[in-house]
Amino acid sequence: MKAIIVRHAKVNYHWRRFYSSKEYDTACEEYDLSPVVPVKIDGLFSGCEDVWISTLRRTKDSAGCFFGTENTQKSELIDEVPRRSCFDTKLRLPTSFWNVTGRLQWLFGRIRQDEGIGETAERARAFIEMIIEKDRDCVVVTHGCYMQVLQRELKKAGFRFRYRFGIFRNGEYIIAKTEDTKLQKKDAQREKSPEGPGGKGTE
Repeated sequence: MKAIIVRHAKVNYHWRRFYSSKEYDTACEEYDLSPVVPVKIDGLFSGCEDVWISTLRRTKDSAGCFFGTENTQKSELIDEVPRRSCFDTKLRLPTSFWNVTGRLQWLFGRIRQDEGIGETAERARAFIEMIIEKDRDCVVVTHGCYMQVLQRELKKAGFRFRYRFGIFRNGEYIIAKTEDTKLQKKDAQREKSPEGPGGKGTE
Protein backbone atom coordinates (compact mmCIF):
# COMPACT_ATOMS: atom_id res chain seq x y z
CA MET A 1 0.00 0.00 0.00
CA LYS A 2 1.19 3.51 -0.84
CA ALA A 3 0.09 6.80 0.71
CA ILE A 4 1.27 10.09 -0.79
CA ILE A 5 0.99 12.84 1.84
CA VAL A 6 1.10 16.34 0.32
CA ARG A 7 0.73 19.79 1.79
CA HIS A 8 -1.86 22.01 0.14
CA ALA A 9 -0.97 24.79 -2.32
CA LYS A 10 -0.15 28.30 -1.16
CA VAL A 11 -3.21 30.14 0.12
CA ASN A 12 -4.06 33.44 -1.56
CA TYR A 13 -4.25 35.46 1.63
CA HIS A 14 -2.28 38.49 2.79
CA TRP A 15 -1.29 38.40 6.47
CA ARG A 16 -0.71 41.74 8.15
CA ARG A 17 2.42 42.16 10.25
CA PHE A 18 0.61 43.06 13.49
CA TYR A 19 -2.69 42.03 15.08
CA SER A 20 -4.58 42.37 18.33
CA SER A 21 -5.77 39.02 19.68
CA LYS A 22 -9.27 39.47 18.23
CA GLU A 23 -7.90 40.61 14.87
CA TYR A 24 -5.59 37.58 14.74
CA ASP A 25 -8.46 35.17 15.44
CA THR A 26 -10.49 36.82 12.66
CA ALA A 27 -7.52 36.57 10.27
CA CYS A 28 -7.20 32.83 10.99
CA GLU A 29 -10.87 32.36 10.12
CA GLU A 30 -10.45 34.38 6.90
CA TYR A 31 -7.39 32.32 5.97
CA ASP A 32 -9.38 29.09 6.34
CA LEU A 33 -11.96 30.41 3.86
CA SER A 34 -9.48 31.69 1.26
CA PRO A 35 -8.68 30.08 -2.14
CA VAL A 36 -5.27 28.82 -3.18
CA VAL A 37 -2.83 30.04 -5.82
CA PRO A 38 -3.21 27.51 -8.68
CA VAL A 39 -0.27 25.14 -9.22
CA LYS A 40 0.06 21.66 -10.75
CA ILE A 41 2.13 18.65 -9.66
CA ASP A 42 2.61 16.35 -12.66
CA GLY A 43 2.30 12.60 -12.18
CA LEU A 44 1.69 12.57 -8.43
CA PHE A 45 -1.83 11.13 -8.74
CA SER A 46 -0.78 8.29 -11.06
CA GLY A 47 -1.81 4.86 -9.80
CA CYS A 48 -3.64 6.09 -6.67
CA GLU A 49 -7.24 5.02 -6.14
CA ASP A 50 -8.35 7.53 -3.50
CA VAL A 51 -7.77 11.25 -2.92
CA TRP A 52 -8.39 12.41 0.64
CA ILE A 53 -8.89 16.04 1.62
CA SER A 54 -9.65 17.81 4.89
CA THR A 55 -12.78 19.84 5.55
CA LEU A 56 -10.89 23.09 4.86
CA ARG A 57 -11.29 24.76 1.49
CA ARG A 58 -7.59 24.93 0.65
CA THR A 59 -7.23 21.14 0.40
CA LYS A 60 -10.19 20.78 -1.99
CA ASP A 61 -8.86 23.62 -4.15
CA SER A 62 -5.39 22.05 -4.06
CA ALA A 63 -6.67 18.62 -5.13
CA GLY A 64 -8.35 20.30 -8.07
CA CYS A 65 -5.24 22.13 -9.27
CA PHE A 66 -2.74 19.37 -8.34
CA PHE A 67 -4.58 16.51 -10.03
CA GLY A 68 -7.48 18.06 -11.94
CA THR A 69 -10.00 16.06 -9.95
CA GLU A 70 -12.98 16.83 -7.74
CA ASN A 71 -13.56 13.14 -7.03
CA THR A 72 -12.32 13.31 -3.45
CA GLN A 73 -13.12 11.93 -0.03
CA LYS A 74 -13.33 14.38 2.86
CA SER A 75 -12.28 13.74 6.47
CA GLU A 76 -11.99 16.05 9.47
CA LEU A 77 -9.37 13.63 10.82
CA ILE A 78 -6.79 15.35 8.57
CA ASP A 79 -7.80 18.96 9.32
CA GLU A 80 -5.04 21.38 10.25
CA VAL A 81 -4.26 21.97 13.91
CA PRO A 82 -6.54 24.93 14.78
CA ARG A 83 -4.91 28.26 15.62
CA ARG A 84 -6.05 31.08 17.86
CA SER A 85 -4.52 33.82 20.00
CA CYS A 86 -2.87 32.73 23.26
CA PHE A 87 -4.47 35.50 25.35
CA ASP A 88 -6.75 38.54 24.99
CA THR A 89 -5.23 41.93 24.32
CA LYS A 90 -6.02 45.02 22.29
CA LEU A 91 -2.30 45.59 21.86
CA ARG A 92 -1.17 44.82 18.32
CA LEU A 93 1.62 42.23 18.43
CA PRO A 94 3.63 40.66 15.58
CA THR A 95 1.90 37.91 13.63
CA SER A 96 4.91 35.67 14.26
CA PHE A 97 4.34 36.06 18.01
CA TRP A 98 0.75 34.81 17.71
CA ASN A 99 1.79 31.94 15.44
CA VAL A 100 4.56 30.71 17.73
CA THR A 101 2.75 31.10 21.05
CA GLY A 102 -0.36 29.38 19.70
CA ARG A 103 1.69 26.38 18.61
CA LEU A 104 3.54 26.31 21.94
CA GLN A 105 0.21 26.12 23.75
CA TRP A 106 -0.81 23.27 21.44
CA LEU A 107 2.47 21.50 22.16
CA PHE A 108 2.65 21.88 25.93
CA GLY A 109 -0.98 22.24 27.01
CA ARG A 110 -4.16 23.37 25.32
CA ILE A 111 -4.98 26.45 27.46
CA ARG A 112 -6.78 28.53 24.76
CA GLN A 113 -6.20 26.24 21.77
CA ASP A 114 -9.00 24.03 20.48
CA GLU A 115 -6.90 20.88 20.81
CA GLY A 116 -3.54 19.69 22.15
CA ILE A 117 -0.89 17.59 20.45
CA GLY A 118 -2.26 14.40 22.04
CA GLU A 119 -5.64 14.95 20.42
CA THR A 120 -3.99 15.68 17.07
CA ALA A 121 -2.07 12.40 17.34
CA GLU A 122 -5.32 10.57 18.10
CA ARG A 123 -6.85 11.98 14.91
CA ALA A 124 -3.79 10.91 12.92
CA ARG A 125 -3.91 7.36 14.31
CA ALA A 126 -7.63 7.10 13.54
CA PHE A 127 -7.01 8.21 9.95
CA ILE A 128 -4.15 5.75 9.48
CA GLU A 129 -6.31 2.90 10.80
CA MET A 130 -9.01 3.89 8.31
CA ILE A 131 -6.74 3.88 5.24
CA ILE A 132 -5.06 0.65 6.36
CA GLU A 133 -8.48 -0.98 6.61
CA LYS A 134 -9.32 0.20 3.08
CA ASP A 135 -5.88 -0.98 1.85
CA ARG A 136 -5.93 1.22 -1.27
CA ASP A 137 -3.17 3.44 -2.66
CA CYS A 138 -4.12 7.03 -1.88
CA VAL A 139 -3.16 10.68 -1.96
CA VAL A 140 -3.76 12.69 1.21
CA VAL A 141 -3.94 16.47 0.75
CA THR A 142 -3.51 17.99 4.18
CA HIS A 143 -1.68 20.68 6.18
CA GLY A 144 1.82 21.61 7.33
CA CYS A 145 1.62 21.30 11.11
CA TYR A 146 -0.65 18.26 10.95
CA MET A 147 1.76 16.55 8.54
CA GLN A 148 4.48 16.59 11.21
CA VAL A 149 2.24 14.57 13.52
CA LEU A 150 0.91 12.33 10.74
CA GLN A 151 4.35 11.26 9.53
CA ARG A 152 5.38 10.35 13.07
CA GLU A 153 2.29 8.18 13.47
CA LEU A 154 2.82 6.63 10.02
CA LYS A 155 6.32 5.62 11.09
CA LYS A 156 4.93 3.98 14.24
CA ALA A 157 2.37 2.12 12.11
CA GLY A 158 5.15 0.53 10.01
CA PHE A 159 5.13 2.74 6.92
CA ARG A 160 8.50 3.30 5.23
CA PHE A 161 9.52 6.72 3.93
CA ARG A 162 12.23 9.34 4.23
CA TYR A 163 11.39 11.24 7.42
CA ARG A 164 11.08 14.98 6.84
CA PHE A 165 12.30 17.35 9.55
CA GLY A 166 11.18 20.97 9.66
CA ILE A 167 8.23 22.71 8.04
CA PHE A 168 6.72 21.24 4.88
CA ARG A 169 6.55 23.73 2.04
CA ASN A 170 3.35 24.16 0.03
CA GLY A 171 3.11 21.30 -2.47
CA GLU A 172 5.85 19.29 -0.74
CA TYR A 173 5.06 15.63 -0.19
CA ILE A 174 6.29 12.32 1.18
CA ILE A 175 5.56 8.85 -0.22
CA ALA A 176 4.88 6.33 2.54
CA LYS A 177 4.74 2.62 1.74
CA THR A 178 3.97 -0.53 3.64
CA GLU A 179 3.39 -4.18 2.78
CA ASP A 180 0.43 -6.40 3.73
CA THR A 181 -1.23 -3.76 5.91
CA LYS A 182 -4.18 -5.86 7.04
CA LEU A 183 -1.90 -8.65 8.23
CA GLN A 184 0.24 -6.15 10.14
CA LYS A 185 -2.86 -4.75 11.80
CA LYS A 186 -3.96 -8.23 12.90
CA ASP A 187 -0.48 -8.96 14.29
CA ALA A 188 -0.51 -5.70 16.26
CA GLN A 189 -3.92 -6.51 17.72
CA ARG A 190 -2.75 -10.01 18.66
CA GLU A 191 0.28 -8.59 20.48
CA LYS A 192 -1.96 -6.24 22.50
CA SER A 193 -4.42 -9.03 23.39
CA PRO A 194 -4.04 -10.50 26.91
CA GLU A 195 -4.94 -13.91 25.49
CA GLY A 196 -1.83 -14.15 23.35
CA PRO A 197 -1.44 -16.75 20.58
CA GLY A 198 -1.94 -19.78 22.86
CA GLY A 199 -5.23 -19.10 24.57
CA LYS A 200 -6.58 -17.00 27.41
CA GLY A 201 -4.18 -14.92 29.41
CA THR A 202 -3.81 -14.69 33.15
CA GLU A 203 -3.92 -11.68 35.39
